[in-house]
Amino acid sequence: MSKTVRFAGQTAGDYAEAVATDILQERQQRKLRNNKSGKGKGKKRRRKGPKPVAVNSSRFAGVNKGLLAEFIIFLLLQGFDLFSNSWVLNESLGVLSRVKEYENYPNVSAINNSVPSLCVSVQWSKEEITKQVNHFSSVMYVYCFFLALSACIFTLHLLAWLYTLQLSLRSRRFNANTQEALIKMKVYFLIAASILQDIPLSAISAELFALQQGQEGLVCWYCKVSGLCQDQEQLASRLSRSTTAVWLNFAAIGLTSLWKGISSFYRWSRVDYCEAFYFRACTAVFAGFLYSIVILTPAMTVLRYRYFVRPGVTGGLLKDAIDRVYVIGAIFWVLVLLVIFCCPLLNLIRVAQ
Repeated sequence: MSKTVRFAGQTAGDYAEAVATDILQERQQRKLRNNKSGKGKGKKRRRKGPKPVAVNSSRFAGVNKGLLAEFIIFLLLQGFDLFSNSWVLNESLGVLSRVKEYENYPNVSAINNSVPSLCVSVQWSKEEITKQVNHFSSVMYVYCFFLALSACIFTLHLLAWLYTLQLSLRSRRFNANTQEALIKMKVYFLIAASILQDIPLSAISAELFALQQGQEGLVCWYCKVSGLCQDQEQLASRLSRSTTAVWLNFAAIGLTSLWKGISSFYRWSRVDYCEAFYFRACTAVFAGFLYSIVILTPAMTVLRYRYFVRPGVTGGLLKDAIDRVYVIGAIFWVLVLLVIFCCPLLNLIRVAQ
């Protein structure tokens, strides 16, 4: 039946449907003829290979790169800190053993050994040297106690770090709740290491250093009673050992405290709806410097009132720098103590309201 005849007995809608059906039939017949004639056999289908696996650039050997880098920094800084503390202990034990050897010698004022000008006026009695040696020994015992406590804290912190790295290998178990718990654990270790390690050891190191220096120090007394420091170079060599040990200890504690302040403040200042990386990083560096000054303030207090006041000790530019930094640290210590005592009271007032 032709299209004209069909249109005469049908509506416009039926005609359109019929035309569409004819077109589809013609296309189907054309496709069948092409298949029979062999067209399209030469076309090769491309094989789809396996999809490339995305490499996680934030992981190294299965461990989170950030955690691994922080662990390495922890090992370097804490290892340097413990090494410097052990060096102070070793130098102090050497001085104590030499002083103990000559403690029972006659009155030093009756000995005419040749000594440098710094130690000429040493006039300690037998009772005075016994008192000084006993005090030095007592300070050494306290230092050994805190050093052993620091070793325990370091061991526990190291085990916590190893557990953290082991969890990071299992990405399914290293979720947001685990990260929050680990951050709290690091903060607890930071507070424990600062209060039980950095502050007491730095202050006691300063006290041991002060007892050895100056005209009334143990090194001068030892040189005069033993006669082994006949020139200025020998005396300077003996004095420089404790000087190098204590300043290296301060540098180690300062660097460790600086990193603790930077890493802790950077985590604490994190905001979910705003990254602000550079602002947080700069602020964290500033906070780290302040935290380092606060930690070293007790040691600076000992140096200011126990070392620089000794006869024969010249402060110079170092004393001026320590005085200025000491004022900054003292102000922040006052603020910290005010926060510690006032926050619980303000919290009670808020709860009562």
